[in-house]
Amino acid sequence: MSGVNPKKNIFSEPHKKNVEELKQVDESIKNLTIALAESENKYRFLTQCSTDIITIHTLDLKCTYVTDSVTRILGYTPEEMIGTSAFDYIHPDDLDYLKKRLENMLKRETIEFSQFRHKNKDGTYIWLEVAANYTLNEHGNAAGIITSSRDVSARKKSEDLLNKNQLLLKGFLDNTNSIVIIKNLEGQYIMVNKQFEKIHNLSQDQLIGKTVYDTLPTQLADIVTANDKIVIKEKKLIELEEVVVHQADGSLHTYLSGKFPILDENNNIYLICNVATDITEKKKHENDLTESKARLESTLENAISSIWSIDKDYKLSSYNKLCEKTFESINHLTLYSGMSMLDHLNSEEQNKWKTFYDRAFSGEHFSEEVTENIWDKVHCFDISFNPIRMHGKVEGVSVFARDITSRKKTEQQLNYKVNELNTFMYKATHDLRAPLASLTGLIKLAKDITEQPELRSYFEMIDTSINRMDKLLIDLFNIVNVTQGKLNVSVIDFEVIVDEIIDSLSNRPNFGEIIFRKKIKTDSLFFHSDSRLLYSVLQNIIDNAIKYKRESTLVEPIILITITVIDNVARISVSDNGIGIPSELQDKVFDMFYRATSVTNGTGLGLYIVKNTIEKLGGEVRLKSEENHGTSVFVTLPSLIE
Repeated sequence: MSGVNPKKNIFSEPHKKNVEELKQVDESIKNLTIALAESENKYRFLTQCSTDIITIHTLDLKCTYVTDSVTRILGYTPEEMIGTSAFDYIHPDDLDYLKKRLENMLKRETIEFSQFRHKNKDGTYIWLEVAANYTLNEHGNAAGIITSSRDVSARKKSEDLLNKNQLLLKGFLDNTNSIVIIKNLEGQYIMVNKQFEKIHNLSQDQLIGKTVYDTLPTQLADIVTANDKIVIKEKKLIELEEVVVHQADGSLHTYLSGKFPILDENNNIYLICNVATDITEKKKHENDLTESKARLESTLENAISSIWSIDKDYKLSSYNKLCEKTFESINHLTLYSGMSMLDHLNSEEQNKWKTFYDRAFSGEHFSEEVTENIWDKVHCFDISFNPIRMHGKVEGVSVFARDITSRKKTEQQLNYKVNELNTFMYKATHDLRAPLASLTGLIKLAKDITEQPELRSYFEMIDTSINRMDKLLIDLFNIVNVTQGKLNVSVIDFEVIVDEIIDSLSNRPNFGEIIFRKKIKTDSLFFHSDSRLLYSVLQNIIDNAIKYKRESTLVEPIILITITVIDNVARISVSDNGIGIPSELQDKVFDMFYRATSVTNGTGLGLYIVKNTIEKLGGEVRLKSEENHGTSVFVTLPSLIE
């Protein structure tokens, strides 16, 4: 072929150049493809090996990608999650929280973690901690959401338990009556409870950072600081008493403080904790108890009685010095706590004292007179036995023994003198009445033969004086009968006695003006002493009612005599509407020779005889009176035979 050079290369130089460029581009593409594949493999390796769940969502939270870790954590396969919405898995109670987090995500400059409950494949829920951010397109706009989620259920459970325990601890600390303080080594408050705030009238925020020098006077603060230094030095619990000022009223309160160190892992102290309880009242009671105990011990040691107590085993539990001295004098033994109070006695004495103790153990309070030989001399003791009760049970016996030897001797001497005096009074009254009787006869004879009126009036005056003297001797004779006479039991007929007394008093002036009213009712026989004593009692009471009546021109004189016998007890009352007794004199009317009025010429012995006679008969007498209205005398007597 003409014009053709067969050996010439069909590719010109420009063509060769294009081919080389294409080869270079192809090589670059190949290298980029290999790098991209390697990068994808690295990313896939990281996501698949991650302990977190990596998820890519659309803006409406439809899942487009999820790592295989979802199967291990939630139980779903990635294929089951693709195309589903995150809202299908969130706990209903957490949906509003998730929506608010999504709304605020665009406003955040940094990634924040959220916590909510996510449903497992088995239907249970676990807590996930999620970090989320937007993915952007080539224009910089949000194209999707990428999340990283991890299972924090165990941590959440621990946090909830910790929070619960913290709330419990705070509730305990804030509701305890004790004060709780935590301080650093510089003495500054790190934590205080409500009670401490209340004492200082400051909030915790106001107290944090302050020291004891800001809350206590310097002198007290120095003591507290010195105690803190002991804890720092010794690194152990110490208990001591500290004084705190209550700001509400400025009062000083004593606290029992337990201070202990808080140590780090290296056993170094970095905080001091103080738990303190207000013991002000307790201290006051202890002081009062100590003072009371001291006074009691002083009283016991200075008592004029020997005092001791025993327990249920008849063993000595306490005693005073006089008891120790007396016991040694009688038994020639030394007392000591815990010794048996029976073993040192012979069988007869042992039985006697055991009987005494057992009576007291049964709950009985009683006294006995016991004689003992002290240095060959007989001493008489008045001993009282008293049960010691604790919680309603008799747990011991206390004994009080007073040496009454001197008193007994004095009583014997006094009784001897009284008997001598009574004998003298008996003989004197008896012997004096004989010449008075003769004198009365002579006066009567003189009045009969005397014709001179003036001389007759003198004889009448002498006769009146003799009668008064005779009445006085009769009253004294009755007193001797009361004090010395023996009681002879007999049936008492009150109706007969009252009638005889009224009849015997019929010679009293203006007797006819008086109205006597009797109310005598006896349900059973009444036995008592010689009726003459009871006759004397009633006669004196009724005689007084007659003597101290008011004038018939002012009131109609009435004497009411009421006697009842019920349940072997006689109740006697004699009431009149006479002149009465002023209230300020009523306490003295039973005294010997006391006369509340000068209206009559009595001896002043009537009510004295009444009182002594009634007391000897085992009864009681009382008086009620109102001036210008009358008087009532009440007597109660028990029957001597039931």
